[in-house]
Amino acid sequence: MHILNVATWKTYHQISNYTGDNRGAASNAADGNTEGHYFQGSCSHTAETDPSGVYPWWEVDLGGTYPVHDITVWARDGKTSQTGTYWNDHLYPFTITVDNKTCISVTSAPSTRNNLVRCTSVMYGRVVRLTLDRTDQTLNLCEFQVFEYN
Repeated sequence: MHILNVATWKTYHQISNYTGDNRGAASNAADGNTEGHYFQGSCSHTAETDPSGVYPWWEVDLGGTYPVHDITVWARDGKTSQTGTYWNDHLYPFTITVDNKTCISVTSAPSTRNNLVRCTSVMYGRVVRLTLDRTDQTLNLCEFQVFEYN
């Protein structure tokens, strides 16, 4: 069996871009680099707040229809002063959708930077979106992997 990350080097969008610097582009979250060093340009980062009150989101257009089931998300490396854990407060809780249909909602963060999540069933779609389920935080995503098995 061959496992392929179909999210790498596709088309990416996010609700907004962090204005503090130019490192937080949406494309950083699926560049094949799981290191999680924001200041080395390896993570996406949305703006501090959205004036419309919309939850922060990041998405990948896979460029075609794929079976979506296994997804790994990677948080920012390092520890926050607020929680003493990885930058999970900038990634959790979240919901993943495939072509606007709910794949899975994740309410708590693991004790590690990476989290393998599975859609409740295999979904076929083109656009996979991660939405932070809170409006009071920026979204930092350091790698987003969608695996296809063939």
